[in-house]
Amino acid sequence: MSQHTCARATNAVAAAAAIQRVLTERAWPEGISIRVRIGLHTGEPKLTADGYIGMDVHHAARIMSAGHGGQILLSPTTRQPYHALSDFL
Repeated sequence: MSQHTCARATNAVAAAAAIQRVLTERAWPEGISIRVRIGLHTGEPKLTADGYIGMDVHHAARIMSAGHGGQILLSPTTRQPYHALSDFL
């Protein structure tokens, strides 16, 4: 599992949508399709020498694990202030 951060939720959603589009549109060899699941949560994890830690990181991981390949799942915290995000998806 990879952890990345964005300063704004709208940037994170736009990046997630772009990732899904690129993976869908790319011609993979031998008819292979690559499908990833992306979970987004807004919070304030602690940055350590080993990476981000804290309950917000666990929350994002649980959201991501609930998805299927090709999906972008948002926590209510991420989704609530940005109802217009559907324009990105």
